[in-house]
Amino acid sequence: MWQMRQSGASLQSIGDAFGISRQRVGWLLQEHRSTAIIGLLSRSQVAELAGCRVSYISKLRRRGIIQPVAVPGRKWALWGADSLGKVISHQRCHPEVCQICGQPLPSRRPVYCSAECKSKGGYRRQKMSKGDK
Repeated sequence: MWQMRQSGASLQSIGDAFGISRQRVGWLLQEHRSTAIIGLLSRSQVAELAGCRVSYISKLRRRGIIQPVAVPGRKWALWGADSLGKVISHQRCHPEVCQICGQPLPSRRPVYCSAECKSKGGYRRQKMSKGDK
């Protein structure tokens, strides 16, 4: 099971080979801490290590800057260390900045750097005059 998982086989294909369910395979591999494919990261892990949002990883993928590693039998994309390096270097050259003040955005903030900038540029309820109704 360990060798099949390391070569990129899905839990379902491993279960079919051994005549057990994919849940049982996952449980057995988790028991032995081998569910991850060594050297590859999920999109959320890359985002966490790079200090950016998951949507930023998706944006770089759509633009063709990074590409996931092709692993047969995997439903989700996995990323190599080279992709992590590209994300970090792209962030240095093209930082995401606040739409109001131009400061770099901290991770977990999609548009504005602070609540103060959000209140300046965010949508506000506009009072409608009687003539606008």
